[in-house]
Amino acid sequence: MSAACAKRVVTFVPVLHEELLAFGIADVRDRLLRGGLPPALLAGKPNPEFYDEWLDSYFARDVQELFRLE
Repeated sequence: MSAACAKRVVTFVPVLHEELLAFGIADVRDRLLRGGLPPALLAGKPNPEFYDEWLDSYFARDVQELFRLE
């Protein structure tokens, strides 16, 4: 397995409402549309690859655990 194929799990804490201005977000609707994770808020425009990876991780971990899938 090459290093390019390795996957690392990184846990991000969502940005709080009080922190939005520090991320350059003046309208809470921007946070709701982009999500509350720092990489999504700091990106100049939405990055579909970020959301694809996030959804893959969500389904791989949370949904399988919820339904006890193997």
